[in-house]
Amino acid sequence: MKIVFSTKNVVRASFLDVCRYAYDYGFEGFEIYDALSERSTHYDSILRHDRIADAKRKLVNRGLSVSALRMPAPIESEETTTEHIQKYVDMAARSGVDNV
Repeated sequence: MKIVFSTKNVVRASFLDVCRYAYDYGFEGFEIYDALSERSTHYDSILRHDRIADAKRKLVNRGLSVSALRMPAPIESEETTTEHIQKYVDMAARSGVDNV
C-alpha cells in the first residue's frame, strides 16, 4: 500500500514543488484533487500535453507517482456532466494516471 496525500488544500507554485513536498515528507505519491485547476495553475503540470514527459521524469527521479485524479464534485452532482467526466478520463489516460 502506498502512502499518498491529496492536493486539495496544498497550494504550491509548481508541479515540481508538489513533487518536492511529497518527497521531503516521505510520501510515495499524491492524488491530484482538481485536475482542471492543476492543469491551468501549474505550467509544468503532468496534465499539460507539452509537459507530460518532463513531469513524469520529475516523479520517477523521486520515486513518486500520481495515484489518482479526483473530481471536485461528486459524480452524482447536477454540475457533473458527461463531458466533464470525459475530460478527466482523457487527462488521466494521457498522463498515465490509473484512477479517476
